[in-house]
Amino acid sequence: MKLLPKSWPTSEEGRAVGFFAHAALELVHEKSWESYKLQALSPLARVAEAQSIAQSVMNGILPARALEPVVLEANRSFCGDPVIASILGRKFVDPKDIEISKDDKAQDIFTQCGFLLQLCDAHYRRTAEDTIVSECFGEKRRSVIYLLLKNYLTDLMLRGHSRIHIEKKIREKFFGRPASRVSKNTLRFFFRSFLEEPKDYDVYGKADAELIDVLRRLIPVEVVSGAKVPRKLSKLVPKLRAEAYFRIEYKSYDGYSAIHGAGLLLGIGEAMMMLFPGDNLGEIPHHLFAARRGSSQYIGADARPAFSRRILSHSKNSAIRHMDRVRKLILSKDRATEDIVGSSFFSATMMAGLGDKSTAPEVKLLTLWAAFEALLPNVPEGSTNRIAHFLEYIVPAVTLSYARDNFVELSRELERLHGSAYRNYLESIPLNGVGLADRLAAIVISGDEKQQRGLCKALSDNPLALYRLMDLQQKFSTPESFNKTVSEHQLRVEWQVQRIYRGRNTVMHNGQTSPAMLRILSNTYYYYLLTYANIETVAKSYGELSIPQSLSAIRKLCQSDYAKLAKARLPTERIQLRRRVF
Repeated sequence: MKLLPKSWPTSEEGRAVGFFAHAALELVHEKSWESYKLQALSPLARVAEAQSIAQSVMNGILPARALEPVVLEANRSFCGDPVIASILGRKFVDPKDIEISKDDKAQDIFTQCGFLLQLCDAHYRRTAEDTIVSECFGEKRRSVIYLLLKNYLTDLMLRGHSRIHIEKKIREKFFGRPASRVSKNTLRFFFRSFLEEPKDYDVYGKADAELIDVLRRLIPVEVVSGAKVPRKLSKLVPKLRAEAYFRIEYKSYDGYSAIHGAGLLLGIGEAMMMLFPGDNLGEIPHHLFAARRGSSQYIGADARPAFSRRILSHSKNSAIRHMDRVRKLILSKDRATEDIVGSSFFSATMMAGLGDKSTAPEVKLLTLWAAFEALLPNVPEGSTNRIAHFLEYIVPAVTLSYARDNFVELSRELERLHGSAYRNYLESIPLNGVGLADRLAAIVISGDEKQQRGLCKALSDNPLALYRLMDLQQKFSTPESFNKTVSEHQLRVEWQVQRIYRGRNTVMHNGQTSPAMLRILSNTYYYYLLTYANIETVAKSYGELSIPQSLSAIRKLCQSDYAKLAKARLPTERIQLRRRVF
């Protein structure tokens, strides 16, 4: 989160657009909590994914059962998108009337997905922008604005717009200058920051002249010399005597995407150079500069895909305490320290560490999944459904702390932005909670109206924070809503783990990647860390359990807790419900 300028309009429309700006920045910011980031796929991308899986089933590459989760996810996303409903409404079609059936044959699913994409794809962006404007200056429903924005930005990125460029424009348009009033044009001017069609970009770099001469025989790169070198570029990146400037022409939606695309081309050349290890031609450059054809406004960036790791919500262990816990977790009293080398934890950690050293997201994905497989119990002999085995352990381990993480993350952000105003208010309330997040949960779940109003007043200049408070109350204030929220999250995690597994298999067996690779990788990394963190927590809480024992305990805990909550009734169970969160 980031607070808007103090001069930001306080009218209803101003607050709605302010909420839009807050939410947009949080969705694309690389340090946001995983559940606050953009999703891996947009509704239309999920339909395209279902079509691709259907094609693989038709070709005998995947079993028919692979279609069921993909079709269920595509249907839920497709039917729940107001933009798609608007597009189909103009054609007098109800989305539910053209749902994809998981019981259909693969050929029928393939055809149906193609039909849906043909109806909606070309109209999606413009309709999404119009719908967002109408909602912000119409009913102003925060949950609808958030859903529209999440789908719109995900769609933009999957079509080729860079996350860095999107974040830069959000900051420029909403946070970089004072605003005395807002209108529909405020949003429309923002939307115009993103090209509707790719344009020609010139991407420049410098490398050994002999290396460029070799590369140009494989990829469209040319040496640029003398008067053809832009004056501004020569000042930005002066070359050494043995070096030369090169240029790659690339069609893209923004300079950052052009640099990334040029980097992929250079990566092909870099991969080919491994065939000639004796030729010392220097290194392929990674830092490149790009400008739209005819412009002198250059941007510089690293061409390699950017992947940023993030600390877990409830990670409070110092390195010393953490290492002590690891030793107890993997070594019993009668085992020697040398035995750590043969443990599953060692194998998992080594694989995860290998991925951490690589810059290629595909390599990171392969090694992280290998770490998962090393950490989890072996697949039963003779099993033909490996992913079902992995889901039994990964989903409970990832979702065990979901409710708690929601309050910890929000509390962390509110303390960062509002400082003493937030802390002082929570500490002024006579509660039993030991920390700010615990106190926040107490007010949201079991606090009275006066306490909740006071908290909202302390955060009145942060429309996204107010939305988060309302959202958490709706999700966790009753046993029924608690169960529903966690069950839906478990289903989303299950779908995403299957997507991760398919992505891993595609890289492993076909050497192909996905446009959503960075988001898939981000989820994989987060799920792995969360799985281990919850193993460690459960092992300590229940008497130094081993890793397999901890995984089994996590499964039992999830099943038992949700069953108990399903039987609970308000208001007598509200305090117990809060204790379940923490």
